[in-house]
Amino acid sequence: MMTNPILFWVFALSGLCLVAYYVFVLLASREHPSSGERPASSPSAEREGISVVVVSRNGLESLRALVPSLLAQKYPKFEIVVVNDRSFDNTDVFLKSVQRNYPTVLRIVTVPQDTTYPWPGRKFAITMGVKAAQYERIVLLDNTAVPAGEHWLDALAERMNRPPVEFLIGCTGMREGGLWAALDFRRSACDVAWAGVGSPFRARSSNFALRKSTFLARNGYMKDIRVPAGEADFLLQDAAHRDNTAIVCTADALVRDDTRFSASARREQDIARWAAFRHYRPSAQVKALLPYLLKAFFLVSALWCGGTMGTYWPYWAGIVLVWGVSSAAGWVEARRLAYPRWMAIGIGIDVLLLPWRLCRVVVAQALLPKGWK
Repeated sequence: MMTNPILFWVFALSGLCLVAYYVFVLLASREHPSSGERPASSPSAEREGISVVVVSRNGLESLRALVPSLLAQKYPKFEIVVVNDRSFDNTDVFLKSVQRNYPTVLRIVTVPQDTTYPWPGRKFAITMGVKAAQYERIVLLDNTAVPAGEHWLDALAERMNRPPVEFLIGCTGMREGGLWAALDFRRSACDVAWAGVGSPFRARSSNFALRKSTFLARNGYMKDIRVPAGEADFLLQDAAHRDNTAIVCTADALVRDDTRFSASARREQDIARWAAFRHYRPSAQVKALLPYLLKAFFLVSALWCGGTMGTYWPYWAGIVLVWGVSSAAGWVEARRLAYPRWMAIGIGIDVLLLPWRLCRVVVAQALLPKGWK
C-alpha cells in the first residue's frame, strides 16, 4: 500500500533517470559493435605509416609477449617505438636482441634511471616516444596489452581514414576479473557512450591513436605534466570534438589486458586518477560523476521507499524494470567491449561497487602526495 506518494514518485523519478542513462549508453555505442570481419584497408591507409609507442618500466615479461605480437602485424608500413622508462630488469638487453633482427621496425628510446628531468613519469616517456616516432599516426599501447590478432593495425588504420580523424579510441577487453574489472567496465562504457555522441572526454591511454601534429600543436603534456594520469583525457578535453574523434571496437581492433595488479598498485592508480579528475574541466567532471550519482539516487530512494512500501506492487515493478534494463545493457555492452558476461548482473553489483568506490576516493584523497597538483 502506498502511504507516501511523494516518496514513491521520487523513487519513480530516480528509476526513470537511471533507465534513461542505460538506454543512452546502449544507443550511443550501437554503431560500434564487435565484428568478426576484418575491415578492408583503403589505399590511403596502406600508404600512411603508423608508429606504435609503448612505454615500459620494468615490464620485461610483458614485453616478451607484446613485441612478437606487434612484429606479426600484417600492416605494410609501421614501426614499434619502445620507451624504456628507467627500467632495471634487463629490458634493454631484450630490446637490443630483438632490434638486431628487426633494425628498421623496432626503435628504442631510453629514459635513464638518473634522469634530471623534474617530473619523470609516463607522460614524459610518451612525449619522448612521440617525438622519436617517424610517422604522423601514433598508437599508444600499454606494455601489458596484447592485440587480438595480426590485423589489429589494419583495423585501426581503416577507421582513422573513414573519414580522417585526429583521435581514435580503441577498446581494451578483459577475459576475467572481479570487482576491479566491473569498475573498469563501467568506466569504459561511460567513455564510449559520450564519445559516441560526439562529446569525448576520457579514454584509456592504451589502444589510443592520435596524430603527431595534433600532439605537438598542444605542446604535448606541457600544461599537465605534473598531473600523474590522464594521458588521453586531457588531450581529448582540449582538442577532441565530434568531427575529429572516432571509436573502434571491432574484434580485430581489440587488445586484451588481463594484468592482475597488486593492492598497492591499484591504490597508486586510484591516487593518480583522482589527481587527474581534480583537473578535469567542469563538464568532464559532470560526465564522469553522472552514472555514480544516478545509481546512488536510485539505490537510496529504493531503500528509503522500501521501508514503507515493501508490499506495494508498483514499487517492485520499478525495481524489476531497472534491474532488467541494467542487466540487458550490461550484457550488450560486455559483448561489445569484450568483458566477462557476468557484468550483466546490472544494478545489483552497484550495491557493493558504490560504497567501495567512495571509500577508494576518500583513501586516494588522503594519500595524495603534497607535491602533486
